[in-house]
Amino acid sequence: MEELQARLAVLDEVFPLHTVQVDPKAINGSKKYTPPMFNYGAMPKRILECLRLANGRPIYTSAIAAHVAVNEGFEINQSNKARLMRRVSDRINALAHEGSIARHHDVSPGNQAEGRWSLADDDSAEAEPIAA
Repeated sequence: MEELQARLAVLDEVFPLHTVQVDPKAINGSKKYTPPMFNYGAMPKRILECLRLANGRPIYTSAIAAHVAVNEGFEINQSNKARLMRRVSDRINALAHEGSIARHHDVSPGNQAEGRWSLADDDSAEAEPIAA
C-alpha cells in the first residue's frame, strides 16, 4: 500500500508540470456571434400582417421582406439585404409547411421566379400579384 501511495505522490508532483496554462479570454471563437435581426416572433407576425393587408392577392417574397424590414425599423443595405431575404424566405417556407400560408408559384428545380404567397384561407389567389 505504501508503494502505491508513493507512486501517487510522484504523479501529484508531475501533473502540475504538464498542465497547460490557458487564458480562455485569449482564445478567439471559431464563429462570430451575430445578434438576431428581429425580436422573437416578430418576423412571422409581420409576414402574416403583410399577407392580411393584401386582401387575398398573392405577394412577392421581396415585398414581404420590405414590409417586415420597414415595420421592424430595420435598415436595408447592400451588406444585409441577402441575409434579410434568406431569413424571410426561410420563415415563409416554414409557415407554408405549417399550412398558414399558400404558395402560388412553380417550385420545380431550376425555376428562378420569385415566390408569390397569400394566406392559406384566401380564395382570391388568381388576382394579380403585388410587387415590391
